Amino acid sequence: MNYTIHQKIEDFYNLKTEWETIENSNYTISYFSTFRYNYTWWQILDSNLFELFLITIYNNNKLVGIAPLKISTKKYFFISIKTLEFIITGDYSDFIIEQKTELSSNRIVGEVFKAIEDNRKKWDFISLVNIKHSSNLSNFLFTSKYNPFFKHLVESPYIDFSIYNNYNEYFELFLPKKIKQYVNRLDRQLDYTLVTTNDNIIDKLSEIHISEMKYLNSTNKYIYRHSLFENILKRRFFKKIYSDNKNVLTYLLVNNNTQDIICYYTGYIFKDTFHSYNTAYNPKYKDLAVGKIFIYLIFRQNQTSPKWKIFDMGAGRYPWKFEWTNTFNSLYKLAVPTYRNKLIQTVYLFKNITTSIYKSLRNCE
Repeated sequence: MNYTIHQKIEDFYNLKTEWETIENSNYTISYFSTFRYNYTWWQILDSNLFELFLITIYNNNKLVGIAPLKISTKKYFFISIKTLEFIITGDYSDFIIEQKTELSSNRIVGEVFKAIEDNRKKWDFISLVNIKHSSNLSNFLFTSKYNPFFKHLVESPYIDFSIYNNYNEYFELFLPKKIKQYVNRLDRQLDYTLVTTNDNIIDKLSEIHISEMKYLNSTNKYIYRHSLFENILKRRFFKKIYSDNKNVLTYLLVNNNTQDIICYYTGYIFKDTFHSYNTAYNPKYKDLAVGKIFIYLIFRQNQTSPKWKIFDMGAGRYPWKFEWTNTFNSLYKLAVPTYRNKLIQTVYLFKNITTSIYKSLRNCE
């Protein structure tokens, strides 16, 4: 078994066939670890700020492991601080491990970390986030010397409808109060349709998301919300990943009279799971409780026209998510300082102190 480090985009692309073979046969892989998702993001990134550090593990000339990593560079004062991290962080981040091999996953992941340790002078910090508690990577980290640096980060709630005899059984347990009343009110006030599409409508979705952000910020002076669509690179990424992609799925609640999008859920379908990655509502319809109603309507539609078995609500401990489920995946973060020299360590610690002071002062406002 040996490792190779790939730092050119051509080498990245040449892994496509082997990578996709593993992702299609490994039931633990989410859409966020697919070749397309990672390669598309790397095409978008500014190569002046990021270095590809993609690690592959081969055993007897067969690819058995992939660690999709990059080195990012950020300037603090006059010092460049480098961080080893995933190429892109989705709701779930992981190494891609071949299951049909005589090697244990721990041995394969261990070889990845040998490559990381052999090159530790190239960065100042290892930061790997959104690692699922039950993944091969987590299993290795829990049982290795990295255990003290591997901390719980957040939850990702989900609903597995396959464990219920039918949808009605699920609704008896988890249907939030007054949902049916809200649906009846919506039926009386609007002529609407629930639409599903895999078209590239990112521009329309970003409009709604930014409108919702502005509305929420105008009503709450204590919490400032951001929209992921404000980030130019992310917006380019979504426009590219949503182009001609059968794994994309967007639910739209549409006003039939005005053709307004009232609310949307968008994400990716992969291996019977819908990864709901982003949602927003049109502030014009804020008084209709459309968020709760929309989830209910999506579930009802999937009951009659199934597209997935698991509805993953995405990373984040929002109370409204836990109204619909009591099951969740725990996500972890690996944070390891590996400072290249004392000056960088001092600058980094000073940055953390000033950031903490700034946050404290804002909380006191």
